[in-house]
Amino acid sequence: MKKFLLVLLAVFSQLLYSQQKNGSEYSGFFDSYYFRGPVNFIAGGGATGYSGDLKKGKPSYIFGLGASYKLWPRTYFGAQLNFLNLQGTDADTIRNISFNNNMKELYVYCRFNILDRKMLKNMDVKRMEMFFRPYLTLGVGVNRYNVTSSTTNPDWDKNSIPENVSYPRTGFFIPAGVGVAFRITHRISILTEFNYRFPFTDYLDDVSARGNTKKDVYYTGELKVQYTPFATKRKKKHKFTEPAQGSGGGGTVAPKPAIVEPKPAQDNLTPTEEPVVKPLEEPAPEPTPVEEPKKDDNSDWPSEEPTPNNKKPK
Repeated sequence: MKKFLLVLLAVFSQLLYSQQKNGSEYSGFFDSYYFRGPVNFIAGGGATGYSGDLKKGKPSYIFGLGASYKLWPRTYFGAQLNFLNLQGTDADTIRNISFNNNMKELYVYCRFNILDRKMLKNMDVKRMEMFFRPYLTLGVGVNRYNVTSSTTNPDWDKNSIPENVSYPRTGFFIPAGVGVAFRITHRISILTEFNYRFPFTDYLDDVSARGNTKKDVYYTGELKVQYTPFATKRKKKHKFTEPAQGSGGGGTVAPKPAIVEPKPAQDNLTPTEEPVVKPLEEPAPEPTPVEEPKKDDNSDWPSEEPTPNNKKPK
């Protein structure tokens, strides 16, 4: 188990130094741009439950630390180390067996976001992640358990089938669960997760032959905090809003609009349009002046030839 933990630490340290060096990438399978990484550190705790040979499980505690890394769009790979406790009592009041199990578990998992933002452009990777992201998780792990059992009816326990068998204190299990991630800031998220464990042993409660041969399972409900110290600040899409009009009561005053100089008419034309040139109108011809008859300066009468009727006698 220690070697397994050292290998995981080596892998995550390598991912920590190599994250985001290649910039954004494109995934044809998800049809989305994305950034690999960065590394997320996770801490949290919650409650445990048990179901097995003794049937009546008591709620107990779990807390742990982990890390995850975004390898593809919507897809994270991570590891978790937990310390937990399982408790239970027998449903049969005659034999009345109870147990207590202090466990350590280490598992690796894949977390897949059911809903996530799709990045159709290279620059979209700078946008904020979705606030609400439900996900599924599935993995494989190893647990180390230290279980003790007792009964309030020793006479029955002596006459029952003995279980003086040596079984291993280390086993494997498969964790499967669902959860929801809530984004608080670009570096902090809250994870709520319900996880069901399927172990490969029937001795988590120290009972097998004395029980009802029902396989042991246990489950957890956890609240986790995810911190991403190397996350870059995302950009929001700002919507334009009209400025509030000023009021006589001391409200904010709308800024004056900028003065825009009008452009020449040719600038507003599209490339397919041509300016229409109107022909100049010719000025109307001036009227010709009418000549007045000339007057004799020495006479008040107009100068005209005498006719025979108005000849003077000699």
